[in-house]
Amino acid sequence: MKKVRLGLFLFLISGTALFSLAAIDKTTLEIRHARAVSDSADALNNLSDLSLVGSVEKYGMRGGIGIFYERPNRFALTLDFPTTFEKHVLSGNNLLLTELSGRYVELTGLFRRDERVLQFILGLQYLNADYGNMDSLTEAGEVIETRYVTSDGFPVQIVFDADNYLIRSFSFTSTLGYTREFIIKRFRSVSGLVIPTIIQENSVNPAEYTFSDIYVNQGIPSGRFDNSPKPFSLTIPERGWGRLPVDQYFGLPLVKAWIGDSPALTFLVDLNLPFSVIDENIASQLGINSSGKISFPMRYPASDFSITRIPNFLLREIEFKNKVFMCCNMLPTSINVQMPIHGIIGCDLLYDLVVTLDLPKDQMFIFDPKSFAYDDLGERVALIPNHYGYSVACRMEGVDVYLEIATSLADSLLLTEPSYAARVIRDRRRASVAGHSDGLQYGVPENIYRVRNISLASIDLPDTFVHVAEYPAANVLSKTDRGWLGCGLLRRFVLNFDFPKSTLYLKANDRFNMRDSFNSVGLYVVKSGQSIVVQHVVDDLPAGQAGIKVGDTVLQINQIPTENMVFDRIYESFRLNPDEKLSLKLKRGEEEIDVQLEGSGKI
Repeated sequence: MKKVRLGLFLFLISGTALFSLAAIDKTTLEIRHARAVSDSADALNNLSDLSLVGSVEKYGMRGGIGIFYERPNRFALTLDFPTTFEKHVLSGNNLLLTELSGRYVELTGLFRRDERVLQFILGLQYLNADYGNMDSLTEAGEVIETRYVTSDGFPVQIVFDADNYLIRSFSFTSTLGYTREFIIKRFRSVSGLVIPTIIQENSVNPAEYTFSDIYVNQGIPSGRFDNSPKPFSLTIPERGWGRLPVDQYFGLPLVKAWIGDSPALTFLVDLNLPFSVIDENIASQLGINSSGKISFPMRYPASDFSITRIPNFLLREIEFKNKVFMCCNMLPTSINVQMPIHGIIGCDLLYDLVVTLDLPKDQMFIFDPKSFAYDDLGERVALIPNHYGYSVACRMEGVDVYLEIATSLADSLLLTEPSYAARVIRDRRRASVAGHSDGLQYGVPENIYRVRNISLASIDLPDTFVHVAEYPAANVLSKTDRGWLGCGLLRRFVLNFDFPKSTLYLKANDRFNMRDSFNSVGLYVVKSGQSIVVQHVVDDLPAGQAGIKVGDTVLQINQIPTENMVFDRIYESFRLNPDEKLSLKLKRGEEEIDVQLEGSGKI
């Protein structure tokens, strides 16, 4: 019988292989485990490819999962949620790339390690017996507990069944400091192989993986691993960094970029988005072709993405080559608004870089990590990679929550209505005022709370507003537990994002103690052509009390014609302190109306 390369599936054994329980040492355990695995030798040797397909409950959502194997050493793990699709592909012991909603990224450092350990836990990583060095072994009743150090230097705990040497669970501590435990709850015998069908993950983001469809192919490989396009490359100036002047729109960072011989295009920097986007109208004008359609509900009013590849993408002297963008109509025709934004830069461009962002000074720097000076950077905070971007741990009203870093959000803190953090705020802070989002959220109703007890690492954040948004039922965010830390607070710091080390450094600037603000008059407008039109009015705030109506056109603000005002600056006029006043001239039909508003003292 042809010898099986041990560890192909550490948990694939014959259900009839039983051994008597006795004092056991490392050598005995490995011999008995090898004997158990060898009972599946014929099935393993004849296997061309194997597929495990099912469902996963994770991140508060239900999605799909697939594990695919082809001899001799090709693997893929795919996760498909309503908001994203990702695929991790391995060859031998090496993780080649990740495909995330159409983008291809070579994983290095932290990401490569954690994903390799995850593959090891699923039994699809190490293809021989040398999956690590055992440094402890303990018998404990019905189980044998062992501790291995993988070839990557990771400590992994493996628990065996003491009767039949079935592997019951794996656990390890990730590079981020939190523990993942995977418990195999149910097995199934398929074509002579014993395969796990339910795996429970206990971690910061608990999950349950259920494999309902299992296919064993002992014929010709099915070819699931077509060659992916080459991942993009990056050229940084010889001095190792590049400076990007930052424009702002609603306080959000915008940078200029060039594609081929195009004029300067404006891209929003959104570190909460796992991929980068270009408006499909701009792509069409540049002669860039796109292919495929992916539905991706998110905070922006955009869906039905296609994929486009751009040979050269230039951020001043920083050049990205062979870059994949998501391509979509960023502003559906149903939204009557104009924006100076042609695309969005997501965190996929920045995985291997250090980024400094100073919003008050309108500047952004991108560094090669080898040239970055780690001096006097301020408070250190762990960046936690998630399905969307990065999160940080925050303590709010005495409760620990995780907030996603959203540089595309003008508010200080935004929570979804069903989120745990939102429930905590409602329980602790009864008084609130109704609001209506502005900026890039396009009219989402919300409640606004002033919360005084918020800390980020050891930094206490004074006098902060928390916005709790009610997303439409059709939006996936209406059903998920999400929270974002936006530019309302981020502009209080000089921010240094060390993405390779998953670390954020926060250094307070001269805006740290400035009062947080919100639209205290309750008036929300959009730009339609050259006109400023009222989109929403909050009934119990000054605008609603003064009788302003949706559809009114704002002609003047404090005697200044709105046609002479930058649109996002108009909102600064609506953020009045108590007893401050604002005069407006409105047009309703053919009638012109003068209105005077006074800042609300509510909250």
